[in-house]
Amino acid sequence: DACRAHGKFAGIGGIADRELLRHYIEMGVRLVLPGSDLSFMASAAAECAAAMRAFR
Repeated sequence: DACRAHGKFAGIGGIADRELLRHYIEMGVRLVLPGSDLSFMASAAAECAAAMRAFR
């Protein structure tokens, strides 16, 4: 509410939990960075490793 009253955007970053993000968005957060570079790279690496294991 304070941000909106002053024409600013509230933002949050580095949170990957979707329910927690939903909570913040419902509170009025408008700038959302749902993760970090490290979490995105780790997720992609895990996906790639799973795909490689499927070739066994």
